Amino acid sequence: MDEFKIKNFAASHPGQHLPIQQASSNEVSALRALLLQRLGLSGATDGLEIVESIASRSVPIEGEDATRSDFDLTRLLVGSVDSKLDEEVFLNWHRFDELDRMWAKQLAEVFDDVWYPFADDLDVVDAQCRWILSIAHHGGIRVIPQPLIQVG
Repeated sequence: MDEFKIKNFAASHPGQHLPIQQASSNEVSALRALLLQRLGLSGATDGLEIVESIASRSVPIEGEDATRSDFDLTRLLVGSVDSKLDEEVFLNWHRFDELDRMWAKQLAEVFDDVWYPFADDLDVVDAQCRWILSIAHHGGIRVIPQPLIQVG
């Protein structure tokens, strides 16, 4: 997560801390390995290829736009990917080389402080890599729901 976002949050929410943590290198490695397995990609797949694979497999969620003032991430997490709001999710800002983590419910609550329109492309993935929700810088949302990922 960009440091300026943490500072902006602290300035606009005095006395509160942004409920996000940088994932450890072990967590990044484990999630990346599981993601490669779920997507059926080889261990030699680089970060750009992972992002491209996700983009090619995902489907748009019509009518959803993260830039709209009435955007509701909770509804998407529960309705489109069957997330349990009490589960931990990982946030990818680039190529699955560095990740942040937080609880899904917290992400929904502070989404406007975490994702900046026209600046950020964000992938949200659950810890078991059952689903991926991608939010583009222009507000478009794509999803790889559970049936599209190889589980098991």
